[in-house]
Amino acid sequence: MMTFYCQSAWKLKDDVDEKVLLTLFAKEHFKALEAVQIDTYQYGVDNGLNDLRAVLKPELNLITFCCRYEKDVQRIETIIRQFAVEHGLQLGLFDSNLRNRIIKP
Repeated sequence: MMTFYCQSAWKLKDDVDEKVLLTLFAKEHFKALEAVQIDTYQYGVDNGLNDLRAVLKPELNLITFCCRYEKDVQRIETIIRQFAVEHGLQLGLFDSNLRNRIIKP
């Protein structure tokens, strides 16, 4: 079970297609063909490694990220922030310990 959430999250505008955005992320950073929907709220984005998942939080209009291994969190944080800057996405801070609420818009 993946339990290490990154604090960086993408705050989405209403008209964003999450699958298209996550596929672009997967292609640019993991050489994947596409993001793979795992269930209603989760996408595999790391080209089948299953070490990183994007987790949709529709009630917060966020895409959060969950790492399988704690050692990967800092590296993934950097990638998430870099992608957001390159693509004009708004960053938010997410704390999974605070009942999945955004703590900074």
